Amino acid sequence: MLLSQVYGEQITRLMCWPHCSAKIDTRLKEFKKESKSENLHKKIKEDICNFQSSTTENEYISNFTSLINKYKGDGYTEDETQALDVFFKYFESTWGPGSHMKNWYAGANPWSITQNQGIEGKNQAIKKSYTFKSRVSIGRLFEITKTMLKEWSQQDDSILFKDRLSLLDSKEGLKLKTNGWMWSQKQNSKSVIKLPVSHKLASHTTSEAAGLGKPSRLWIVGRSKPNGDLKDLCKAKHQVVEAPVEV
Repeated sequence: MLLSQVYGEQITRLMCWPHCSAKIDTRLKEFKKESKSENLHKKIKEDICNFQSSTTENEYISNFTSLINKYKGDGYTEDETQALDVFFKYFESTWGPGSHMKNWYAGANPWSITQNQGIEGKNQAIKKSYTFKSRVSIGRLFEITKTMLKEWSQQDDSILFKDRLSLLDSKEGLKLKTNGWMWSQKQNSKSVIKLPVSHKLASHTTSEAAGLGKPSRLWIVGRSKPNGDLKDLCKAKHQVVEAPVEV
C-alpha cells in the first residue's frame, strides 16, 4: 500500500533469485523426505533453475505451465504423487505467475541484476566497520551515518555512467581478459554459435524487451554440461532447419 502511494500503481516488485532459490531448496528437502525419492527433487530444482533465465513474462508463464504439466500424470509412486502435489501447490501460490513474488526470473529486470547481494554486502560492511555488530543509540547512529555518507561520497562512482566494456580498461581489466581467454580455450566449435539477427531463433531478444533495440548479432553458449550439441538442440526445440551460421 505504501509503495503504491509513493511510486504509483505501475511498479515492479523484484525478488532476489538466490533468496528465492534458498527457500525452494528448503521445501525440496521436505519433498525428498515425503516422496522417499533420492533424485526427483534434483530434477525439479534443475528445471526451475533452467527457466529462471526466462527473458520475458510470456516466456516465464509458458515455462512455468510446462513445468507444472511435466510432473503431472502417471509414472510416479503414491508417495511421489502426494509430495509433488504438495510442493507444486506451494510453488505456484508463492512463486507462480499469480503471486506477488513472481518476478524472480531474469527477464523481470532485463539487463540488470537479479539479486540483492550488493545490498547485503553493504549491510555487512556497515556492521563490520561502523557499528561493529552492536546496537547503538539514536544519537550515535546519526554520527555513524554522517561518517558513512562522507566516506561513501568520496568514492569513485564514475563506472556507473560508463559502458560495461570500460571494465576492460580498469584495474581489473587484465584479470577479466585473462579469464575470458582461458574460458574461450575450453570451448569447442559445437558449444558456441553466432547467430545473425535475421535467423529465426533470433526473432526476439531481451534487448528488445528492455527497449534497447535489436542487437547486431547473438552468441549462444552451451551449458557446462550440455545435453547435446547446440545445433541439434535448436533443431529439436524449434523444429526448424537452421540457416547458415558462423561457428
